[in-house]
Amino acid sequence: MLSVRHRTSVVSPEMYWVSCIMYSTTILTVVVEDMLSFYVLFEAMLVVMTSTVSLYWYSSRSTYAISMLVAYTVLGSSLLGVSMMMVYCITGCVSSMHTITSSSYGTLGTVCCLLMHVAFYTKIPSAPLHHWLLEAHVESSTEGSIVLAGVYLKVGVLGWYRYAVWGNTLVTMYTLPLAGVCMLLGTSSCVAVVVMSLDTKRFAASCSVLHLQVCILSLLLIHHVLLSVGSMLQVVLHSWIASLLFL
Repeated sequence: MLSVRHRTSVVSPEMYWVSCIMYSTTILTVVVEDMLSFYVLFEAMLVVMTSTVSLYWYSSRSTYAISMLVAYTVLGSSLLGVSMMMVYCITGCVSSMHTITSSSYGTLGTVCCLLMHVAFYTKIPSAPLHHWLLEAHVESSTEGSIVLAGVYLKVGVLGWYRYAVWGNTLVTMYTLPLAGVCMLLGTSSCVAVVVMSLDTKRFAASCSVLHLQVCILSLLLIHHVLLSVGSMLQVVLHSWIASLLFL
């Protein structure tokens, strides 16, 4: 009974304050053009989101889901912290506009950019590192899924595009075929989950991941400013779409 009840939507004062904190932090991460500040605020959002998602987990499947969430969180946060410190050490600046020239730093700049890509891929719906996301959506409450899909993942996509994609356009160009293959394989696996799923929550989570994977792949392929803005607007619209799916 508890495993079914915890998925229902219940408005509570705790979720209201969690939403206020997440939205306020999101505004700061968008406005502040500083890599280290983004990292601190992004990890603070992660702590709030993880505590919210894990609040109503009861079953053994939930234990597996939260262990996956913690494992990917530790891996992604560690790699992201190392890559951002490397950027600061080799450039002496934490502005995303300055890191566009990081390709001129040779092998060290390339390794730094690759680490940042992998770190962000653990935090956004990107194959093959998206498995934790389906489990977290399915086992969390409705409010937790909305906060995860509508706020946290969108900030992750923004940070990935700002610091990883534009941070080293040369590495992004060379890794595009591999990213495309991974996205296609991840899309195929998600389609298989959608077709075979009997769980409405897993169906909504798979549809949300599929939609955002298409947006991420389009951001890799687009190099025109207006088209990039259009893709980012689609990512913002996905926040509303995902919220309605889970509701």
